[in-house]
Amino acid sequence: MAEISYRIPGEEDAVLKRKARLQGVRMRTLYGPGASYQGAFIDAEEEHGSRHTFAATRPLNEVWEATVFEHVSFFSLKSNSRSKRKSHSAGRESVSLRIGMNPSMAFRPWFTLTPYANFGGADGEGMGVAAGISNTWQNGANLSGEIFGWRPWDEGYYTIIEDGRKHGTDLSLTLPFTKKLILGSRAYYEELRLGGDAKHGSQNAGHRYAINTKVYYRLLHREGAYMGYGFRDDNLWNEYLIGSELGIFMQLDFQRYHRSSKLKREVINPEPKIFAQEIGLSLKHAISPHLGLTTEGFVGRDTVRNLQFGKLAGINGRLVLVKNPHLRMWVGASYVKYSSALESSGGKEKIASLGINCAF
Repeated sequence: MAEISYRIPGEEDAVLKRKARLQGVRMRTLYGPGASYQGAFIDAEEEHGSRHTFAATRPLNEVWEATVFEHVSFFSLKSNSRSKRKSHSAGRESVSLRIGMNPSMAFRPWFTLTPYANFGGADGEGMGVAAGISNTWQNGANLSGEIFGWRPWDEGYYTIIEDGRKHGTDLSLTLPFTKKLILGSRAYYEELRLGGDAKHGSQNAGHRYAINTKVYYRLLHREGAYMGYGFRDDNLWNEYLIGSELGIFMQLDFQRYHRSSKLKREVINPEPKIFAQEIGLSLKHAISPHLGLTTEGFVGRDTVRNLQFGKLAGINGRLVLVKNPHLRMWVGASYVKYSSALESSGGKEKIASLGINCAF
C-alpha cells in the first residue's frame, strides 16, 4: 500500500506555538539546525535488505536552509532465490544536498543534487537532480510537485545490481474538506533506465505511472492532546507532531507498468497492472507530552491480481519518545501481505525501523 501523508498545519502550528510560549521553548523547527538518523531492516520474499539515512539541516538565513542526506541501501538474495548470478548482494550509497525554504514559509521551492555510487556486487555511479515546489494554504490544503532526472532507483537487489535510475514527475495534494474529512492524493510518472550513464549506454526498462488516493475521516479527536515539541519529520521537511485521534480511511492504489520491448535482460518481474482497494483504521495517541503511539491497519482486495478481500492486508505502528526539547527517538514495525513493489509480483514483506532526531 502506498504511503500518503497529510497534516493540518493551521491547527498543529497553533498548538506548537502555544506550547512554546507556555514552556519557554524556542521554536527551532521553524528555521533551526537539526540532525536525524533513520534505519529500516527489510525481510521480503526473495531478499533481505536495509536502508540507512543520516541527515543534517542548517539555516542559511531566516528564509533558506540547506540539508544534507547520506543514504545507504543494501540488499542480498536469500538462499532459496532462483537467481543464477554469481553475486547475491548489492549496495548503493548516495549523498543528497537539498536547498529549500524552511517550514515557516507557505510557498517553498527547493532543489536537490544526488551523486551516488554502487558497491558490493554492483557497479555504476551517477548524479541525480530534482526540483520542486510546495504551497500550503491557511485551511491546511497543500499542493506540491517535483521533477527529477537520473534519480537512483533502488527498490531492491535487481535495480541496484543493474544500476537502475529513473526520471519523471510527482504531484501530491492534501485537501481538508472539514476538520474531520481529509483527502490525500499522489500521482507520478517515471521513465526507468538500467546500466550505462546519463549520456550513453543505458537501457530503457520501460515506464510506469500510478495514482494513489486516500480519504480519511476522524471518528474521535481529543482537542489539545499533543505530544512532542514540534521536531522535524523523517525527511527534515515539516514539523512532526502526534495528536490523539481515531480515524477510518479508504484508499485506492492504481499502478501500470509498460515494459520496453527492447529490454533483453530479465532483471525485473513486475505485475503489469495493480488496482487495489483498501479500508482500514488509524490510531494516534498522545500517551503523555513525552510519549506517543501511531498505528494503522488495513485489509483490501485487488481484482486485477486475483486477490480477494482479505488476501491484501497490512499493519504498521510507531512508538515515539520525546525525552526533552532536543531529542526525539522512535521505533516502528510494519507487515504487508502482497506488496506492490515493481520488482516483485507479490509476497509478504516485514520491516523493522528506528530513528532519532536532534534539535540544536
